Amino acid sequence: MPSQPHKTYEFGPFRLESKDRLLSRNGKLISLTPKAFEVLVCLLERQGHLVGKNELMNEIWADSFVEEGNVSRTIWMLRTALGDDRNGHKFIQTIPKHGYRFVGDVEVKDADSGVTNKNSGSSANNESELLRANAPFQSGAELLATYDLKETTERTQKTTAIGPLRNRYRAGLLLGIAVVLIFTAALIFLRRPAEAPAAPITSIALLPLENLSGDQSQEFFSDGMAEILITELGNIDGLRVIERTATSRYKGTQKDISEIAKELNVEGVVKGSASLVGDSVLITIQLYRGADGRNLSSKSYERKYLDVLDLQSTIAKAIANEIKVKLSETDQASLASGYPIKPEALNAFITGIEYYTAAQNLGNGEKRKKLFLVAIEDLRSALTIDPEYVNAREKLLGSYYYLTAGGENTEYRQNVLDEAATLLKTDPANSSAHAVLAADAWRYKWDRKEAEKEFALAFEHHASSESSSWTQYALFLSSDGREDKAIESMKRAIEINPFADGPKMNLGNFYIRKHDYDKAIEYLTGITMLNPNSWRFHNPLSRALACKGMYKEAIAEAEKENEPGGEAFRNIHLAWIYARSGDRETARRILNELLRQGRPADATRPAFDAAGVYAELGDKDTAFAWLERAFTAHAPSLIWLKMDPEMDRLRGDPRYDDLLRRIGLAP
Repeated sequence: MPSQPHKTYEFGPFRLESKDRLLSRNGKLISLTPKAFEVLVCLLERQGHLVGKNELMNEIWADSFVEEGNVSRTIWMLRTALGDDRNGHKFIQTIPKHGYRFVGDVEVKDADSGVTNKNSGSSANNESELLRANAPFQSGAELLATYDLKETTERTQKTTAIGPLRNRYRAGLLLGIAVVLIFTAALIFLRRPAEAPAAPITSIALLPLENLSGDQSQEFFSDGMAEILITELGNIDGLRVIERTATSRYKGTQKDISEIAKELNVEGVVKGSASLVGDSVLITIQLYRGADGRNLSSKSYERKYLDVLDLQSTIAKAIANEIKVKLSETDQASLASGYPIKPEALNAFITGIEYYTAAQNLGNGEKRKKLFLVAIEDLRSALTIDPEYVNAREKLLGSYYYLTAGGENTEYRQNVLDEAATLLKTDPANSSAHAVLAADAWRYKWDRKEAEKEFALAFEHHASSESSSWTQYALFLSSDGREDKAIESMKRAIEINPFADGPKMNLGNFYIRKHDYDKAIEYLTGITMLNPNSWRFHNPLSRALACKGMYKEAIAEAEKENEPGGEAFRNIHLAWIYARSGDRETARRILNELLRQGRPADATRPAFDAAGVYAELGDKDTAFAWLERAFTAHAPSLIWLKMDPEMDRLRGDPRYDDLLRRIGLAP
């Protein structure tokens, strides 16, 4: 955003100083993320006038990746910081399908010229602008509500005198209805047959919480509340909790509870709503038994926004009590009352995890990287406001880790190590930190003993509730040839997140490394049919077909690979299939074209794959030359040297055994 002139804006109890980038309420500073501050200045500059969403996106986020959701999230953060609708104030108004308008009275002082202007947010012209903006999109009822708001208020005031009489009549009527309902319910309860005690629920899914506020910008607030509650429930030993990336597809669904429970393979389902009203958080929770969809409990909770972490712990303990899960001392400690959180830190955290979740759902590529970097910016803002906010630190660690997990973006690896160390200083038992350090130890340091130790510590402290931890542990086991245990662990990851493609793709690769090609083909064919639009399964299925000798089918499957930015990876894989099939001419032509483009020159995954092609061509010397390049670059892809079928032609060569020893994979 272009630099602003030195202006001071005063509205209600707030004062904003544009040059110093300060916002205060009655003299007390309020923290805002940089983008939120810039949006507020933009709205204040155009006080009383419509500012379109595209206009905000182009002006505030001109230099970065952005989607329309950025604007809604930032507006929500501002409304929370300004306490919109609290004590009668309302500063930011949504103009549906158009944008936003600052409607409060503003006093603007130009510090350079000394000129002061007072602008009213309720002029007739502004009201006309609002009505014109809304008219093409509002229903008749909505337009009437806009025009008749003042008249309705006056009518309400005029009828106050007869209100008590009507209220007494209404109260009596409601009391009579209540008595009848209670009597009827009692008869039904007394007459129904006694039920056998329900078995404890050991697996549960929390569906997206509904946003009942009517404010679209609060949509991601309800999503954030669900994310925090899922994290709290995941801290309970013996309770399998489905991750939000799997349950998010049920947002607004009309499916039966029993059908959802069957799809997610859980015994219990939780529905509910979350709304922010002034400075209060309202959450309703309904717990259902998955088998028959029976409602087991319904409760409502309310806390000040400051105490939302305590509220989440309270709800998690209440759910645990309802499903008859016995809480260990460790569980009780982890579910202890949360400390008061600064609203600004929570706002930044909620926006951060939205980008974090969106990035997780993408394959490797530039868009995924940009989403993680936006998440990192928001999570760092949360930690700047509240350095002790553990959940924000965990998601920040996760963002850096996922950026580097596939061997890409290694410039962020030191950030991974630094954030893990910071977490362990305050929480030595933090499972996220131990799981990440375990993965780093075997991928980058080739230290399997350290990896085993860190994985053990992670699973000792709640990592069993995290799909990513089971995935990394399974990959670790597979790289060492412990395929049966790897398969078992990857199935655990799939249970926690049944709709994630990554674990399913890895499971197919495990069958290949086990040389059970028939099982791999059967499994991957079924998964591909269920997920026809996913690019992830074509590569392992084509590998299995090639290993089985079904080269025509393998080539057809490989040509379907369309991973964003993955053209070179697909082509080098095709070269391997052609070489294995005996078509060396085509294999060399593809490989030479890639070499001409300089594609395998980064000595990471492409170098490993190039070695596999040369091995199939019978050129072992060149194959080992590429592997040495990968070793010199400390490429994480070398962890698959022991088990990948691409290396079959090199086994038994002394150079192969020596390389296994140097990367810690020797028997």
